[in-house]
Amino acid sequence: MSLSLSPRLEQNQRMKLEQKLESKLEHQQALTLSLGQYLQQEDIIQGFIRYANDHNTWTSFEKEGFNFSYARLPYKIAKPIADKTGVGFAHCLYNPFEGLVAGHWTLFVVHDLIPKKFEEIVALHERGEEISLGNHYFASQLEFSYAKKIRTEKTYREWIDQEYPSKFVDLTQEVLFPILPEEVLERLKGRRNEKEISVSENMINEHPFSTGLLKLMNRYEIETIRLANRVHKQASGTQGKIIKQIVSAPRFSIAENALTIGKDLSDIMKEISPRRYQVVSKIRIEQEYGLFKKIVLDEVFKLHEKHIILPENFNAAYYDFQDNKPLASVF
Repeated sequence: MSLSLSPRLEQNQRMKLEQKLESKLEHQQALTLSLGQYLQQEDIIQGFIRYANDHNTWTSFEKEGFNFSYARLPYKIAKPIADKTGVGFAHCLYNPFEGLVAGHWTLFVVHDLIPKKFEEIVALHERGEEISLGNHYFASQLEFSYAKKIRTEKTYREWIDQEYPSKFVDLTQEVLFPILPEEVLERLKGRRNEKEISVSENMINEHPFSTGLLKLMNRYEIETIRLANRVHKQASGTQGKIIKQIVSAPRFSIAENALTIGKDLSDIMKEISPRRYQVVSKIRIEQEYGLFKKIVLDEVFKLHEKHIILPENFNAAYYDFQDNKPLASVF
């Protein structure tokens, strides 16, 4: 009896996880990149292309209906981009470069940060970003479906969870990356690799997210909700403290308000371990942090007609706390 019920229980559990996560799937806040910023990045990419040409590191991927090449770079070369994007990245050229036309995509994998057996999975993710014009969520779906197809999804998932767990957060929200300026997108109109898009969609449908992957996504989604609620609740709590301080002691200074705000923010940061910081959605926490800033700073200005300065965003607040820097100061 237990053997016959197990697959059904597994299927029911899977359906519940899928429905829960699907209901949470949301678009990332619009991120923009100016053409000038993009071209600065392109200067670095051109250096990577020269390195790949000079050291003959281009590698072909010809299987499962895909046909493309990618460059293998060591971390010491790829560091300027890899520190921001991870072990793989893609770039669409805006300007022609050494025989490559505008609109040509170049794909890169940082080979000494990836076990050799996983290299092609990362490369295929980058191909997914190319053919979807920067749809990171689609590329991640393709990546894990391919890992599942070649029967290495479990070990690959465990490696990702150990080294880059934020990827599971990406799978609970629509993420667009790389960020393409409007000028680049305009040049790419009508350029779709319909064949590989079809192959990708079929693979994603045939090899959907595993139950183990859905569980990780759900676990980190719960962590995100908990931290978002903590920041949200603290906003009204800190606001109440500021009002109470003024009412009880009208001469209470703005500097003392700053100490209160800084302490409340520090109390939040104390609860965030490095691991927890990795696995929560920075986008969603940033929304709550922005609300915290608005509520608290508006209250201070209303009472004092003076400003208090807080870190620009949640990431900055977290790293300032790690560096023992004050989190609130009087303007």
